Amino acid sequence: MTTLDPARAQDGATATGNVSAQTLPEVRVTADASPEDLPAPYAGGQVARGARLGVLGNTSIMKAPFNVSSYTAQMIQDQQSPTLADAVNKDPSVRFTGLPGGNIDNFYIRGFPVGEGNSGEIAFDGLYGVAPNYRVFTDYVERLEVIKGPAAMLYGMSPNSGVGGVINIVPKRAHEDLASVTASYASDTQFGGHVDVSQRFGESREWGVRFNGSYYQGDTPMDNQSRKAGIGALSLDYQGKQLRASLDVIGQQEKIDAPGRAFIMGPGLQAIPGAPDGRRNVTQPWEWTRGTDESLLFRTEYDINDHLTVFADAGGGWTQLSRLFGTTPQIVNAQGDTLST
Repeated sequence: MTTLDPARAQDGATATGNVSAQTLPEVRVTADASPEDLPAPYAGGQVARGARLGVLGNTSIMKAPFNVSSYTAQMIQDQQSPTLADAVNKDPSVRFTGLPGGNIDNFYIRGFPVGEGNSGEIAFDGLYGVAPNYRVFTDYVERLEVIKGPAAMLYGMSPNSGVGGVINIVPKRAHEDLASVTASYASDTQFGGHVDVSQRFGESREWGVRFNGSYYQGDTPMDNQSRKAGIGALSLDYQGKQLRASLDVIGQQEKIDAPGRAFIMGPGLQAIPGAPDGRRNVTQPWEWTRGTDESLLFRTEYDINDHLTVFADAGGGWTQLSRLFGTTPQIVNAQGDTLST
């Protein structure tokens, strides 16, 4: 908060040479700083003008030595992107290589794999090994940052040594007081709800808490497939004059019956069959997969003086996957028949 002292101004001299003094009323100007100390987003609020670039800190896109796209929670909401894959797949440098209705999200950035094969290469608040491993839901995401090209200098070497780039999740924080409830529906009969509650406390509003909870259940557009998911995310933070700290706790579980599977071509197949209907699902109704993720991250930093800050981070993630399904379906002839053992 900035307080301006009572302002005084003098009128110009009158024709007779008299000078009058006038006291203006006290003016108080209050404003909340940008949540990430970055410029305001572009018009529409869907794309941010900056990103959190590791050792470079919060950096404007115009000053960053990398190609960066930074997508806001507003874009996620406006374009109805329930998962990270749905959101970043709109980026021209990113290709989502998983199958819709599958149990894992994989990506390629600039033609190089990132997060392929359960390697935990999605960064959470700038750190690897914390974000859910198989699927990241956007319910607890404030901003999605896509950094193109090798970024080991900014975030360290990724677990699988991906060089295509980095996808970083900036979690939601209690920047303002709010309470919202959102209901959702998707075909065929997938219903869901999302609760987002945020509050700041303290004499100077230095304490903050934010909770996001969601639940989804029902049939998907694919044949024989149903999905059930529950997500809970709690964010606590303290913003003092010299000390800043935050704690993020995430728990989520997703179960899919008849999960979508990618296809492979059988040996000796001469002709590739035409693309099937998008609803077609060759997975048996009794096949299923269930993934459970738990994540925890504690971050703190302290300003020793105006030029020196010390910080410490500690966190990790735990993932359990249970599943029952056959081998990857194999296309055996030009008619599109498949074989799975």
